[in-house]
Amino acid sequence: MLISPIQINHILPPPSVQTAKTGLTELVTSPFQTQYIPPVIVQPKDKQINTVSSKNTVSQTNTNNYVHSFIVKNSLKVNLSGTDNTKIGQDGINLNEAFITYDSQLKTSLNRLLKDKNVDNQWLKWIDLPDKQMQKAQKIQNFVEQNVRNKFEDVVVLGIGGSSLGPKAVLGALGDTQWNLMNKEQRNGYPRIHFIENIDPERFSEVMDKLNLKDTLFLTISKSGKTPETSATFLNAQERLQDAVAKGVISKEDYKKHIVAVTDKNPEKSVLKQEAIKYGYQTFEVPDDVGGRYSVFSDVGLVPAAMVGINITEFLRGASNMSKVCSDTKNLKENPAANQALVQYMMYQKGKEYSVLMPYSDKLALVSDWYAQLWAESLGKTNNKDGNPIHANYSPIKAIGAIDQHSQLQLWREGKNDKVFTFITVKNFNKNVPITNNPTNVPDALSYMKYNSINDLIKEEARATTQVLQKDKRPVINVEIPRINAYNLGQLMQMFMFQTAIVGEMQGLGLNTFLQPAVEEGKKITKEGMGELSKQKESQQTQTK
Repeated sequence: MLISPIQINHILPPPSVQTAKTGLTELVTSPFQTQYIPPVIVQPKDKQINTVSSKNTVSQTNTNNYVHSFIVKNSLKVNLSGTDNTKIGQDGINLNEAFITYDSQLKTSLNRLLKDKNVDNQWLKWIDLPDKQMQKAQKIQNFVEQNVRNKFEDVVVLGIGGSSLGPKAVLGALGDTQWNLMNKEQRNGYPRIHFIENIDPERFSEVMDKLNLKDTLFLTISKSGKTPETSATFLNAQERLQDAVAKGVISKEDYKKHIVAVTDKNPEKSVLKQEAIKYGYQTFEVPDDVGGRYSVFSDVGLVPAAMVGINITEFLRGASNMSKVCSDTKNLKENPAANQALVQYMMYQKGKEYSVLMPYSDKLALVSDWYAQLWAESLGKTNNKDGNPIHANYSPIKAIGAIDQHSQLQLWREGKNDKVFTFITVKNFNKNVPITNNPTNVPDALSYMKYNSINDLIKEEARATTQVLQKDKRPVINVEIPRINAYNLGQLMQMFMFQTAIVGEMQGLGLNTFLQPAVEEGKKITKEGMGELSKQKESQQTQTK
């Protein structure tokens, strides 16, 4: 066993879909495969009263009013009524008036994004990326079938930031929580997978020293190949493999099969591409004008997902259909990203600077990590596009239900009212677990548990937390997905990317949503510091000789 179950939960958190025994082809028999779901059409129910019930009814007081709750057909259900002033008083917003007031700004913001989506250097090519990746998905899957499945026991992903948070979120949601503890047959021939992101020397050594290099593939993800953390781990891994060749553990012919790179296609822009050409490593592409935090539907997210048998075609299909919904400027009342962006933007104007994302599912825990980078790097900016100081302080808080009810809820209810909460719930889990099969043995003090399931409990926890937060006038957005699968996850992640981009474009804000100058400056200083250390140590070695 390479790592403990606790570490696995960090690297590859919860999922649980039973291994399929049959499929359309051998390629779709992984535990991660999901069923195709038809394309998305937004169909809000109308003329229902403005309420939120345990059945999550759709609210619309009349045909001219703002849609407080609506369903994206066969997929997400978004309920905004928990942010309305009829629910939480003056700390809420009048959704009907807000939509009328900001309709033109929303359209302008979305149209700006769509107008420039294929323009170089605007960093908006993520919008149509799911469609463009459809044909490539089959090539990626073919590569995995021919070169990875039943060939390697372990894959180690080397990457950081957008090069790891997106892939981890996908594997966490669609994989099995005990994937790395399953035997090869249970994994259907696919390898175990490990993420090395941080440059903590102890954990790095604990993982690397336990690998059988002969059965290990290193997947290195970096657009430039110059990211300090990834460069360091890549050089170390490459040297270990070369030492294994020198010792005869790995043949010279097989050496190149042990490294795969996802990087820029242009060797002039990527040191990693240069190394790949030099040694013959297989490469996949980080596309131009797609930032790391928006890259999950590129090869950055697809290659590691395919290596453990996830159905990347359905993942792309979900994202593609959500792109169509979110690109509709004629029906903004039915646009889930535009609606949530409006709420987040207006709440920010009311002093609610913190965006809490809290999925009630361990399998979606790393979606919160991914969202934290998406929100923070995109919207935390000193200046707007005109260079004027704005000090945008949109701050994400990642949480997990029901765990953070026992850690952060006290602060959320009685601390400063400066947060917007987005709860993600799952309508139908892939497993149903009765609390007990023998209700007669349940103590009287726990009689409320009788005849119920753990599924019931987590849903009631989410409902109760929504209720108590609203009681304290805290705004809550509820997003429900029908089931955790590749299609629905693609929809969810693409919706959040659109939401973030629209907030950044809103009139009066005008942020450079897709740049991260503060991060780049830190990288530069790190490289300069490491360069000075190298010179000093080289000089010391020379003097010693």
